[in-house]
Amino acid sequence: MTFPTPYTVDWFPYTGGPETVDELGNETESWSETATSKPVQGWEYNNTDRLTSNVRGEIGAISEVVLSVPPDWTPGMRDRVELPDQGIYEVTGISLQCNGFHGWQPGNLVMLKRAQGV
Repeated sequence: MTFPTPYTVDWFPYTGGPETVDELGNETESWSETATSKPVQGWEYNNTDRLTSNVRGEIGAISEVVLSVPPDWTPGMRDRVELPDQGIYEVTGISLQCNGFHGWQPGNLVMLKRAQGV
């Protein structure tokens, strides 16, 4: 038994790693080009920090979101998730919460972060 999953998000798995390096031997970052639609329980905006203006006078923000996912899906660190009408966030942490009692498996919490204008 778990919570219902009335929403969907697009998931972009991280595909970079030690086997993908540039001409200088540095690990390159890359993500899947095609998204996989995943059902989720919902999300909550955790924190938004407004940053001071940069040299060009632009003000940036770092937004944090907690995504509730069903127990049968746990994205990897550095994967990207696109929330409907909100943009793309990167996975920064995972809290495994599916060890309920009497067969209850509420799901997992995935911490997401996005920087804008920085």
